[in-house]
Amino acid sequence: MARADDIRDDIKQRLDATGNFSLVTLAGLPEEQGFGAGDLCAAVVGVPSDDPQSRWDGGDAIGLEVRGQLPITLLARHADPVLRDRRLDLLRDVLKAALGGKSLAGLTVPDMTRVRTPVPRPAKAPERRVEATLSYSYLATGWDDFDTAP
Repeated sequence: MARADDIRDDIKQRLDATGNFSLVTLAGLPEEQGFGAGDLCAAVVGVPSDDPQSRWDGGDAIGLEVRGQLPITLLARHADPVLRDRRLDLLRDVLKAALGGKSLAGLTVPDMTRVRTPVPRPAKAPERRVEATLSYSYLATGWDDFDTAP
């Protein structure tokens, strides 16, 4: 399994473990999975983008720093817009506490794992969404260190 999959799986497990979400998924938005418009607190872990870079004088053979970004969509649904927005504020705090400064899948450098400013989207009753970006870094020993085994 590739490292990005390990990181995504760890994120899902950490968010599930908080007990604050009705649904944490790697496979699309709740409406794509048959969830109705009722009360729901959900997180959708997107597909990451990676950027391997050589940062050492010895070149790529010495090692690569892989910097990644991963989108996470939070959404809260509730008939009362005040309660909906309060739930979403809680989910943003939960996201930051669960992932920020952590070593994901035992791979990422904790000091480089950050939830970047979550941007709220305009509300569409009974829902509001927030688009967050998780940034992280990990070290690879070279170009041959990317695990592509199934």
